[in-house]
Order: sequence, then structure tokens, then C-alpha cells
Amino acid sequence: MLERLDAWCCQFAGLNWLKVKKEKIAEFLFNKEKEFDENVNPKEIGLSFWYFYIGAGTTEQGKDSQIRNEWRRAKSYIEVNGNYDWNKEKGQ
Repeated sequence: MLERLDAWCCQFAGLNWLKVKKEKIAEFLFNKEKEFDENVNPKEIGLSFWYFYIGAGTTEQGKDSQIRNEWRRAKSYIEVNGNYDWNKEKGQ
């Protein structure tokens, strides 16, 4: 499914890449002009939406999450007190 390309790691591009690169990615993903290159390959894929894994607090759980690879863990937007912290996973 093209909508799930980022899996767990897109936030690094969103946080660290130059604006011009992020805009090029957005153009590639969402442009619906149906342009083609000289080999008749589409220049973009024309997605209508994008979603990502919002996490279940496995980062906060650490090793107790039983996810060995810490790159596969995700933060939870819900804090222990029940409030939401929308600053987590900023690059997403």
C-alpha cells in the first residue's frame, strides 16, 4: 500500500531535511497532474492521503515493550496524566 511508505521512520526527513527536499517529496507523492518522463514513467504517484503509525508508547516502555529494535518503537501522544502531547514525533 503506497499510503504506508513511511512505516516508522519518516519523522527524520520531516525534521532534518531541507525544505526544498521535503517539497519535492510532497510533489512526488501528492501531485495529480499525471505527468510522464521520456520513458513514459509517471513523475508522481498522486496519493490522496497519508497516514502513519501513531504509536502505542513503546518508546516510553523501552525494553519492556518487547520490541528489541529501538528504531521500531514509537512514542505515544497520550501522557500518563491523560493529556495529549502533539509535539511528539514532530517530523511526521
